[in-house]
Amino acid sequence: HAAGQLREGLFGYLDTLKNGDEMTIEMGNGTTYRYRVVQMETVPREGLNMRTALLPYGNVLRGLNLMTCIGTYIPEQNTYDQRLIVYTEQIAVE
Repeated sequence: HAAGQLREGLFGYLDTLKNGDEMTIEMGNGTTYRYRVVQMETVPREGLNMRTALLPYGNVLRGLNLMTCIGTYIPEQNTYDQRLIVYTEQIAVE
């Protein structure tokens, strides 16, 4: 999440990424996967198509898609009105 009741969440700065930015994910066995941001999309919560959000973007064969809540907070629903989706492509396994 981007934020919780008491502190900033893991995806608190996800919206600052831009196309071309890279990230590394390290697995418990020490293997690392490197990804490059290829597309970012903001969609209304009600209009979110999970099928699209979970698939690799464009011609990317392997990717990691990250998603978080953004926009205006809706207290009665305890959520935000938009979702940010960051599409990436895998560029290395080490």
